[in-house]
Amino acid sequence: MGATREEIVPGTVLFVDTDHGVYGKHLGGDKDIVLVPQPSQDPEDPLNWSPKRKGLAIGMVFCYTLGVAISTAVQYSVLTPIAEDTGITVAQLNLGTGLMFLFLGWANLIWQPLALVYGRRGVFLLSSFLCVWPSLPEVSVPDLFFAHNRGGYMGIYAFLLFGGNFLKPFLAGWIDFSGGWRWTMYFGAIVQAVTTIIIFFWTEETMYFRSALEGEEDSVQANDCWFLNARSRSGAWAHEVFWKKMALFMKMPGRPSKKAMLTMMWRPLPIMYHFPTVSWAGFAAPYNFSSGLDETAYLSPLVAAALGAVWSGWSTDKLAIRLARRNHGIREPEQRLWALLLSGILCSAGLILWGVGAARDVHWFGAIFGLGLLAFSVICGASITLSYAVDSFKEIAGEAMTSVIIIRNTLGFAVSYGINPWIDTMGVQNCFITVAMVALVCTFTFLPMVVFGKRLRKFSAPKYWEYVATSAVEGH
Repeated sequence: MGATREEIVPGTVLFVDTDHGVYGKHLGGDKDIVLVPQPSQDPEDPLNWSPKRKGLAIGMVFCYTLGVAISTAVQYSVLTPIAEDTGITVAQLNLGTGLMFLFLGWANLIWQPLALVYGRRGVFLLSSFLCVWPSLPEVSVPDLFFAHNRGGYMGIYAFLLFGGNFLKPFLAGWIDFSGGWRWTMYFGAIVQAVTTIIIFFWTEETMYFRSALEGEEDSVQANDCWFLNARSRSGAWAHEVFWKKMALFMKMPGRPSKKAMLTMMWRPLPIMYHFPTVSWAGFAAPYNFSSGLDETAYLSPLVAAALGAVWSGWSTDKLAIRLARRNHGIREPEQRLWALLLSGILCSAGLILWGVGAARDVHWFGAIFGLGLLAFSVICGASITLSYAVDSFKEIAGEAMTSVIIIRNTLGFAVSYGINPWIDTMGVQNCFITVAMVALVCTFTFLPMVVFGKRLRKFSAPKYWEYVATSAVEGH
């Protein structure tokens, strides 16, 4: 018979049906690829949506990501004009930006539980209207896609989120050139308003509760004589009329209680201790290192960022399938971490090339090339580690993402707070060499995770299943 819940290691799933011994739905083109999680028979299950409907849903997630990203970072390339006009120093402006991202991270302790109880659509719209950045895009991807192709869409998300950082200063710089720095702020507000209108009309609720949990399904073998048929907990909401689907909030059967929502507002903090793999995902990637190139220079790294999205997305999906075949069909989340090997090396090289180049007045191409290497690496670090956290603890992905973002944004604040004194004390060259070594060490911690990651997930399993049971968030 299949394994009991207590014996299941979170994140370890049967990916490839090598001996054709699993009953359940498989991928149409590759008969041996098991669909994880198993879709229900409900046509309103997002996993059963048509490609067009899925495309529109994920397109709205990407629209939201890009809109909020632009509105929160248009100021980067106009800090000097703002300082000259207002008398506020650049260091103070950097500190203010760091504080903004610090509060954006910690605010997820409120936003994410609200989304788990009342749905993602309402929180998307409300946070877009208020220009707040919750952790919903990362957990909306697994709402719509299976484990074998999540990485590609997570790569696009990372490209829009981090790669967009190179587009925003370019646009803001030229707006400042033609209309002044205040118009860059107006531009961000306009983008956010348009984003809110778009997602109001075309964003559907994607959260769905199913009876079978990811990891339990694939433990069922042919001799169990049991067909995997995840039943809908929200059948009463199927085939809703258009305007009812446009409601901001809906409390659907199977969602957590209000008491559980209050519990989930503080639980991401102990998750950092009880789930070491989640904490690693927050510390691993080189987040929030911004630079001060002229606005036009930001276009070049966009190409590198796009390549990083491909490498960290679809390539890691293919890598995970290939390694699962070699592992008797079993997918371990750590298998996709091998793609960090390249990004770790390129990240350090890019930081050194940029820092040393700036200090030694090398040709501008060297600095731009270094920035491109850094852009590639940041996209890889973000996409791969976020996918790893979701793969490891899918059933509490919302809370796990909150923990990751709190760590990431707190580190971002620390960098913003300390980068100017750091450069003043060590100089540009030594500062960036040090940062390069820190980035290399942080990224290469994936090697211990490859070796010990499953043991850490097994260590976290009792607390994981306890969280799943007590929050009643089974299968979101």
